[in-house]
Amino acid sequence: MLDNKVNVARALRVYQKVVNEGTKQQGQFVWKGLAVGSDLDGYSINLTEGRVSLQIFFHQRFSLEAPNREEASLFLKKLERLDQT
Repeated sequence: MLDNKVNVARALRVYQKVVNEGTKQQGQFVWKGLAVGSDLDGYSINLTEGRVSLQIFFHQRFSLEAPNREEASLFLKKLERLDQT
Protein backbone atom coordinates (compact mmCIF):
# COMPACT_ATOMS: atom_id res chain seq x y z
CA MET A 1 0.00 0.00 0.00
CA LEU A 2 1.55 3.30 -1.09
CA ASP A 3 4.97 1.67 -0.69
CA ASN A 4 6.28 3.45 -3.76
CA LYS A 5 5.51 6.81 -2.08
CA VAL A 6 7.71 6.23 0.97
CA ASN A 7 10.80 8.44 1.14
CA VAL A 8 13.17 6.23 3.11
CA ALA A 9 15.76 8.98 3.64
CA ARG A 10 13.05 11.23 5.12
CA ALA A 11 11.82 8.45 7.38
CA LEU A 12 15.36 7.86 8.66
CA ARG A 13 15.82 11.57 9.41
CA VAL A 14 12.50 11.66 11.29
CA TYR A 15 13.46 8.51 13.19
CA GLN A 16 16.63 10.24 14.38
CA LYS A 17 14.69 13.38 15.37
CA VAL A 18 12.33 11.30 17.48
CA VAL A 19 15.28 9.60 19.19
CA ASN A 20 17.00 12.96 19.81
CA GLU A 21 13.95 15.00 20.83
CA GLY A 22 11.57 12.38 22.22
CA THR A 23 11.14 10.69 25.54
CA LYS A 24 11.80 7.01 26.14
CA GLN A 25 8.67 5.05 27.01
CA GLN A 26 8.51 1.26 27.25
CA GLY A 27 11.57 0.68 25.07
CA GLN A 28 10.58 3.17 22.38
CA PHE A 29 11.10 6.88 21.84
CA VAL A 30 7.98 9.01 21.44
CA TRP A 31 7.78 12.54 20.00
CA LYS A 32 4.76 14.42 18.67
CA GLY A 33 2.64 11.28 18.64
CA LEU A 34 5.16 9.21 16.69
CA ALA A 35 6.78 6.18 18.35
CA VAL A 36 10.02 4.71 17.03
CA GLY A 37 12.12 1.71 17.90
CA SER A 38 14.62 -0.73 16.46
CA ASP A 39 15.47 -4.38 16.68
CA LEU A 40 18.35 -5.51 18.87
CA ASP A 41 21.00 -5.38 16.14
CA GLY A 42 19.78 -2.05 14.74
CA TYR A 43 19.33 -3.37 11.21
CA SER A 44 15.64 -2.58 11.12
CA ILE A 45 13.67 0.29 12.59
CA ASN A 46 9.99 1.06 12.92
CA LEU A 47 7.97 4.24 13.03
CA THR A 48 4.42 3.95 14.33
CA GLU A 49 1.47 6.20 14.91
CA GLY A 50 -1.89 4.72 15.78
CA ARG A 51 -2.72 1.94 13.35
CA VAL A 52 -0.01 2.84 10.82
CA SER A 53 3.46 1.33 10.94
CA LEU A 54 6.48 1.80 8.71
CA GLN A 55 9.28 -0.70 9.07
CA ILE A 56 12.62 -0.06 7.37
CA PHE A 57 14.97 -2.98 6.87
CA PHE A 58 18.60 -3.40 5.91
CA HIS A 59 19.44 -2.00 2.43
CA GLN A 60 16.51 0.46 2.67
CA ARG A 61 13.80 -2.12 2.05
CA PHE A 62 10.59 -1.22 3.83
CA SER A 63 7.03 -2.20 4.62
CA LEU A 64 4.17 0.22 5.22
CA GLU A 65 1.15 -1.22 7.02
CA ALA A 66 -2.06 0.77 7.37
CA PRO A 67 -5.76 -0.08 7.50
CA ASN A 68 -6.47 2.13 4.47
CA ARG A 69 -4.89 4.52 1.97
CA GLU A 70 -6.13 7.64 3.77
CA GLU A 71 -4.42 6.76 7.06
CA ALA A 72 -1.23 5.81 5.22
CA SER A 73 -1.27 9.10 3.34
CA LEU A 74 -1.79 11.11 6.55
CA PHE A 75 1.11 9.26 8.17
CA LEU A 76 3.44 10.01 5.26
CA LYS A 77 2.39 13.68 5.33
CA LYS A 78 3.20 13.78 9.04
CA LEU A 79 6.67 12.41 8.34
CA GLU A 80 7.13 15.15 5.77
CA ARG A 81 6.06 17.86 8.27
CA LEU A 82 8.29 16.49 11.04
CA ASP A 83 11.24 16.34 8.68
CA GLN A 84 10.83 20.06 7.99
CA THR A 85 10.71 21.12 11.67
